[in-house]
Amino acid sequence: MNKYLSKDTPIATIGDVERWQIELAEKRNLRSALDNEIPLLEKKIEAARFLSDGALLDRVIISEPPEPDDSNENMGEATIRILQGHRALSHQEIITELRKTDRFQAMLDKNPGYYYTMISRLTKRGDVAKRRKQLCLPKNEAPSEGNPEGAS
Repeated sequence: MNKYLSKDTPIATIGDVERWQIELAEKRNLRSALDNEIPLLEKKIEAARFLSDGALLDRVIISEPPEPDDSNENMGEATIRILQGHRALSHQEIITELRKTDRFQAMLDKNPGYYYTMISRLTKRGDVAKRRKQLCLPKNEAPSEGNPEGAS
């Protein structure tokens, strides 16, 4: 009993189903391993609490994993932030810093030339100054408000 989207296109092939079964087995193994590790870690933490009368855990900062970058900062604002506190940076140094944010890395990978368009707009607006082959913030000026990229 095969179901088709059209005469020639099956909804799922045997290969799809086999891949899904393998993926399911891998996920179940991972879940099983985690289910075994979590109680062990909880016991270790509880033992540390008991042995230190809780004093040890008061000094330990339990931090959550970092949240994904949800900021509304655009690439122009990020560039200005990167330039703050520096005398001047080369294009490559700025690009390297921008690539540390997943969203900007994806943007630069998709359209590498956009970086230079954004720098041109920042320069024309006076938010960034060129010093030979490097960029810096203009002296005694705060960056202007707005979107240097023209669109979100």
